[in-house]
Amino acid sequence: MAGRVINIIPPRLFDFTNLALNGETTIVLAKAIDVSQWPDATLMVRINDTSLVGGELWISTQYVSPTADDPGADFVVAAPDAFIYIEDGEGPTFTTVQLTPPLGSAIRVNLTAYRWSSDPMSVVFSIDMKVTNYFPS
Repeated sequence: MAGRVINIIPPRLFDFTNLALNGETTIVLAKAIDVSQWPDATLMVRINDTSLVGGELWISTQYVSPTADDPGADFVVAAPDAFIYIEDGEGPTFTTVQLTPPLGSAIRVNLTAYRWSSDPMSVVFSIDMKVTNYFPS
């Protein structure tokens, strides 16, 4: 079975302590990872440390279809495919989620933060994506 591991982001601190109370924000971590040659993909998240007393974090994926005809436009499937929920006190933790085939041409990876109290809210994590030519059953 052929495949490879694609680094999405190296270990990085995300601090949402200054996010408005009852606020929400989404950060695009990777805009369009080319998966056009791969029928199978697994998102792999390494959570080093968390302080999420004041909220919650979700990592999600969406299918996207970039085009050379309009490189500034984002053609995104509205509904996210895969979710990883990050809880307070996690770390070090390794968690995975398999994406639902067919994958299409590209994958977007998002981080969404929800804040409901004034307590600290930060996380350190890294993300990789394993792609293979395996056809899951």
